[in-house]
Amino acid sequence: MHELGWQPAGVGLFVPGRRDDALVAEVREVVTRLDGLQNPVVRRCSPMTSLALLDADPIEVVVDGSAFERPYTDEKAAFALGDRLRELLLALAVTLRPLYASIVLEAPFLSPKDLLVTPEPDLFLDAWFDLSRLHAGIASAYSGAHVEQVSGGLYVSTRAPFNPARFDEPLAASLERARRAMAQVVAHG
Repeated sequence: MHELGWQPAGVGLFVPGRRDDALVAEVREVVTRLDGLQNPVVRRCSPMTSLALLDADPIEVVVDGSAFERPYTDEKAAFALGDRLRELLLALAVTLRPLYASIVLEAPFLSPKDLLVTPEPDLFLDAWFDLSRLHAGIASAYSGAHVEQVSGGLYVSTRAPFNPARFDEPLAASLERARRAMAQVVAHG
């Protein structure tokens, strides 16, 4: 796993278990192209949990949750940051093709194996899934939420800052959606 160093905005990236310079270059290229983070620092780090399955290689965009606490201190700034994080997540997902990628607020990185032991449905509140490796039925878990097809994958979102439609719903409903999606990811693993 690689971590792109934490930036002043409180954004960190965890990307697939490949430990080669080509991966680091790919990630830097995506981040630089989007101007998402200033001078990203890529460093190798030991996994916090068991690494994902070889065919999963999840990506996680982790952000300090304070900008997204409700009521928003600055809704416009929260939505602007959310839009940039969504754009970054989708660009990384399309480039690196993980099984899933997600935006999380200060949460631990979890692989499909980890989810069997420690279910964390909030990992799937705003996420991209590779539909070529997961059953397309995963979309049914998000019926009514923000859903969009992106390069052979499915981006879903239940929190307003992370989708252009600004779809938002109570956390309990979002977590139930995410639990159903999580069950499909775990079944894949």
